[in-house]
Amino acid sequence: MTPPRDITNEQFLNSMFKDAPDGTHTIVTSFQGDPNTAGRRAWAGQPWTPGMSLSCGFDREFQRGNTYTTVSLFTPDPTTGECRRLKTLFHSLRAVMIDDVGTKVDRKKILLAASAVIETSPGNEQHFLLIRQDAAARNRAAAEHLVDAMIRAGLTADSTDPGMRGVTRYGRLPVGVNAKQKCVNQLGHPWRVRCLSFNPGRRYTIEQVAAAYGIDLRQPAPRRSPARKRTPAETRNSDKQFTALLECLQRLGLYHRQCGAGPWHEITCPWVHEHTDQADNGAAVSEPALENGWNGAFRCHHSHGDRLHIGELRRFITRALIEHARRRAA
Repeated sequence: MTPPRDITNEQFLNSMFKDAPDGTHTIVTSFQGDPNTAGRRAWAGQPWTPGMSLSCGFDREFQRGNTYTTVSLFTPDPTTGECRRLKTLFHSLRAVMIDDVGTKVDRKKILLAASAVIETSPGNEQHFLLIRQDAAARNRAAAEHLVDAMIRAGLTADSTDPGMRGVTRYGRLPVGVNAKQKCVNQLGHPWRVRCLSFNPGRRYTIEQVAAAYGIDLRQPAPRRSPARKRTPAETRNSDKQFTALLECLQRLGLYHRQCGAGPWHEITCPWVHEHTDQADNGAAVSEPALENGWNGAFRCHHSHGDRLHIGELRRFITRALIEHARRRAA
């Protein structure tokens, strides 16, 4: 058996994604510098399938950067053929990743032995629970419900977001560095990530993970409002309001860019001071669409994202603009 410290990224990935069906992929990425200040391009990543070498078709410095893999498999976009880590392209969950074990998450709360443990910084670990493949592992709603319920079960310091939310979540690979500013030593060398344990034969079904944490996987049927088309006047009004929202974000210096050709626009979260290390990432606003009631949407992947939505964002902007005008008039 290969000692954990000698596990390569390819061995880790091939074990995690073994028997991946043809036409599926995961996303891996590697980049230099502080992840808290990394741009969207760094996080976009590249598709990877079992058997691929990270030294062929990838940056030659891949192993020396902040290295990550997503916890799921995805299928290419049926329209464009693009390989991305989007919920809508989800194929199957391959691992549940519990973040910040040892620093923010009490080890007493860990009820299942990990398939792999990656030490990401001194005394701080990511625990991977590899998932056996069955119908539940291919059910996105079940996978998301499991992760959300584990968060509510206390796998975080404040029962909101321990860095494990979502089927598109990244986890650290066993070979790479943690170049967050707080993990760089006086000589300018980043912390070198290492694998503490690796047992790829230790796999759990979603039901086994749920049972360990007392989670009921049954979900109430969603209450849906009848879908209807917008009138031309409603279309003009909602689009006008969203354009005004983007203009206000630009005036406040919070707007970054549109995320490709999609409906999302990357912004600085108004509550960035609440983020871990005050990291300026993970926040975006969406254009009006049927799924958000034609009101637009705000999301933030940090812990307050569950309680702050488009309404709170609009109220923040209103207060900020009033304060800005008051200061100019003073």
